[in-house]
Amino acid sequence: MKADELLRQYAAGERYFRGVSLQGIYLRGVSLSGADLRWVDLSRASLMDVDLSQANLHGANLSSSNLLMANLNQACLSQANFQQAILIKADLSETVLHTTNFQRANLCLANLMGASDISTANLQKAILNGATMPDGTVFGKRSWWFRLQGVFERLNRNAICLQQRNAIATEKERLQLTHFNWKSNPGSEGSFDRWHRP
Repeated sequence: MKADELLRQYAAGERYFRGVSLQGIYLRGVSLSGADLRWVDLSRASLMDVDLSQANLHGANLSSSNLLMANLNQACLSQANFQQAILIKADLSETVLHTTNFQRANLCLANLMGASDISTANLQKAILNGATMPDGTVFGKRSWWFRLQGVFERLNRNAICLQQRNAIATEKERLQLTHFNWKSNPGSEGSFDRWHRP
């Protein structure tokens, strides 16, 4: 099915598109909210900023698709395939993710707040930097903070060690010079006093 035919039918009130092939389709900024897209082939599709809220995408193939900033709020994504898909800044809040495949998908800054069954989803090698997880935590934020803290702590330790080494070296040099001056003028307290006189 072509993009214009899909949009025409949707505008006419049609919502049932189960099993339709939409491979490589280009859609941008349009609404397919509430559509029945079970088992639809949307692989390599461009769906940037598309509204798929409350859509049923059970078993749909969206591998290698571009869903940048797409709205998937409350959509059913169980058993859907998003392998290598781009979901940057996509809204996946309150979605059903039962056995959803996100392998190698890019979910940077995506919103997964309230999504269910994420523990059953395949997130192997998925990119989740900055994504809001179902419990509201931001993925990677804590780990990056601790890494940064670790860097600062190592820098501080190195600075302290360097100061200590410099102090030891300075004291050692002072003692060596004092000893040399004393040996050069044995028994001469005057020379020793002159050496240390401000």
